[in-house]
Amino acid sequence: MESINPELRALVDKLVEEKTAALQAELDEYRKKDVALESSEEKYKMLIELAPDAFFQGDINGNFILVNNKAVELTGYSREELYKMNVRDLFGRDVLSQAPLRYDLLLKGATIKSERTLQQKEGNPITIEMNSRRMPDGTYQSFIRDVTLRKKAEKELIEQKSFFEQMYLQSATSTQILDKDGWCLRINPKLSQLFGVRPENIEGKIYNIFKDKEIVANRIDKILRRVVEEKTTERWEVKFNIGNAADSQNIEVSSRNTKWFANKAYPILDIYGFVEYLIIQHEDITERKQAEEKLFEMHEIFHHFLTKNPVYVYIKDKNLNVVHVSDNFGKLFNISTSEVIGHRSTRFLPKEIAEKIDQQDRKVLNENISCEYSEENNGRFYYTHKFPIEINGEVKYIAGFSLDVTEREKAKLDIIRAKEKAENANKAKTVFLANMSHELRTPLVGILGYSEMLMAEATDKVQQEMASGINRTGRRLLNTLSLVLDLSRIEADRYEINIDYHDVILLLREIFVNFKGGAAAKNLTYSFKSHVEECNIKMDPEMFRIIFDNIFSNAIKFTREGKVDVITSEQQINNKKYINITISDTGIGMEEEEIPLIFEEFKQLSEGTTREFPGTGLGLSITKKLVEMLDGLIKVKSEKGIGTEFIIYFPL
Repeated sequence: MESINPELRALVDKLVEEKTAALQAELDEYRKKDVALESSEEKYKMLIELAPDAFFQGDINGNFILVNNKAVELTGYSREELYKMNVRDLFGRDVLSQAPLRYDLLLKGATIKSERTLQQKEGNPITIEMNSRRMPDGTYQSFIRDVTLRKKAEKELIEQKSFFEQMYLQSATSTQILDKDGWCLRINPKLSQLFGVRPENIEGKIYNIFKDKEIVANRIDKILRRVVEEKTTERWEVKFNIGNAADSQNIEVSSRNTKWFANKAYPILDIYGFVEYLIIQHEDITERKQAEEKLFEMHEIFHHFLTKNPVYVYIKDKNLNVVHVSDNFGKLFNISTSEVIGHRSTRFLPKEIAEKIDQQDRKVLNENISCEYSEENNGRFYYTHKFPIEINGEVKYIAGFSLDVTEREKAKLDIIRAKEKAENANKAKTVFLANMSHELRTPLVGILGYSEMLMAEATDKVQQEMASGINRTGRRLLNTLSLVLDLSRIEADRYEINIDYHDVILLLREIFVNFKGGAAAKNLTYSFKSHVEECNIKMDPEMFRIIFDNIFSNAIKFTREGKVDVITSEQQINNKKYINITISDTGIGMEEEEIPLIFEEFKQLSEGTTREFPGTGLGLSITKKLVEMLDGLIKVKSEKGIGTEFIIYFPL
């Protein structure tokens, strides 16, 4: 191989060196770009992670390939779960059918902004705002923002606007809205009604309040200018001629009356604090003003009442100083009226009488109550009535009047003496009947005994029927007599009570069995249900039998068909335990207002009922008295044609 020319070799080496340096420089540039690209991607990912909105990147099929932390927070799914999901999985079928994702528009390069409902992992629906776009590499990117609170706020704002609009339109207060220059912009229906003006005849650049001659004549324009200039609220009352106001600006109104109005004006400021609108509200106080005139008339009438009234009338303040009296008041204590006004009773009355009156007056003032009493003065009787006078919820005065009732008191004493005499006579009668118990019962029991003997020995059918009739009517008479005598003993306080512990369930069963035949004779369903087998309480067994004999007898007597049920239970009333005994039937029943009458002595609800169901009207009256003597309670529930329920309570 021939040796290379040194010059050529040097040239080749130089070219190789230059080429190598160029390649190294190019390689270094590529490396820098790779580093810059990696840095750019890291910054991009960091920006995505720090984005305030949820970020989703999906492939051409909508499967997620990149999401940020906000997306995890928004959906409730983990990042791993989202990477296994499709964008359609975030929305329900109904949402997608109503608002499709519109890939067709995205393929055309459109950016789609939409609102839809997203279903979180826990199943909670939220309202979102979704901005989507197709990227050059074929993927899809979406930024999603939770706008649930914003939508809720917008809804509330709309509702509030509607609410206040309805308030304005339906307000009972007449209201108009003006601009700061006085042009009427809007009136509500109440103002339209109050002034008799249609909205289209006054709203807009039609009516200016500062040009209203009636407004100017009453100097209201100065009040309104002060509201605008000083940004203050003003109130005033005015007697206003609607017809004159309308004529001053050719406004058509249906009412031309003169009325009294209470008015209020205040400014509405913009965000910079400048007056933007002027609100004026009106209230028709014509009736109030008329009432004030009427009140003045009543004051005059009251003045004449005080000066001319034959009854002794006075009014005192809180310090018990007399402020008003009738002209005749001085005659009551033999003093002149001028000696009374402005002074307390101690100034013009004896100390003992004055202190008594002051004590009564303080009671009326301090306790805010009325007080009435009778008293004697110089041989005459007087009825006095005192009462507090409240003003704005505070007792300010005490008023009283005294009436000479001497003749009435004398008549009352006569009535009291006559009443006492009658009561003594009635008591003597009651004691006599109670004492006659043995004398009346003994011969009647003898008659019943002989009638039973006749019934047993008589062979003739007629004689047997006669003996049976004597026995039946005799027993009815004995029952009536027993009721009358029991009532007499109760009223005379001569009823002996023998209290000891007894099993009331056993007593009740015995009484229940005694009436079984009567229930069977009428084909009634007859049942007994006890909440316990035994219940020992303090009880008089004889009184217990009388009580339930009467109630069982009535239940069967007044029930034509159906049933009679007896049930016991336990109940606590006002922290005290009771045994309840309930006897219910499906009898004729009664109206609710008739219930109190059944406990009145000798009371039958109707003549028709009396003929079909004979009785004295004493049984339930005695029953109630006996129950109360045993510290028990008795209640009745009934419905006409349905039945009746008696509930008796005895303390345990």
